[in-house]
Amino acid sequence: MFDYYLSVAQDRKELQDIDEWENQRDPNADAYSAGEFDSIIGAEPDPQLLTNKFYWSGYQSRQYQYYCEKYGIKLNEEF
Repeated sequence: MFDYYLSVAQDRKELQDIDEWENQRDPNADAYSAGEFDSIIGAEPDPQLLTNKFYWSGYQSRQYQYYCEKYGIKLNEEF
C-alpha cells in the first residue's frame, strides 16, 4: 500500500515538472517579438537589444514585409 502512495506522489511530481517546463517563457521568442513590435510602430531599434540576434531578426523581418507590401512585391513564399 505504501508503494502505491509513493508511486502516485511520484507521478504527480512528474506531471508538475512537465507543466512547469512547458510553461516557461522563451527569452529568444520575447526578443524576436520585441524587434517585430519596434519595427511595426516605426521606432528606432533599441540600442541595448540591437546585439541580440533574435531581436534584430524580428526587426528586419518586419521591415522586409513592410517594404514588400509597400512596393507591391509578390513573393513565392508567404511570411
